[in-house]
Amino acid sequence: MRPLRVRLSRSGTILADQASTADTWWERMVGLLNRGSFKPGEALLIPGCKGIHTIGMRFAIDAVYVRKDGTVVAIQENLSPGQIAAPVSAAWGVLELPSGEASRNQVRVGDRLELENALTASSARR
Repeated sequence: MRPLRVRLSRSGTILADQASTADTWWERMVGLLNRGSFKPGEALLIPGCKGIHTIGMRFAIDAVYVRKDGTVVAIQENLSPGQIAAPVSAAWGVLELPSGEASRNQVRVGDRLELENALTASSARR
């Protein structure tokens, strides 16, 4: 699986340059459970998801809910371990970021996130 780069189109800010996608049932089930934290630049995209939980996790996250076109429809910040987040019916998927990243990068409802293959994007800029 190739990492994705997630860019906030309004500002061009890179939210993650090593985002992975939880495509399979098993990847969705495990999610971030086996992790102690995100490494710098990491994120997890869960397509086909309208709600998440942090039960069994060891660190807090921000959840950015998006439509299929990348439009942000909701943001839940600083979800501590053990929480069940309210589902967002308008969402196609959820981007899980390190806690504080949504605020630090001024991600807002209505913004658009662009997803691109990180390896292709870096070689195109050389």
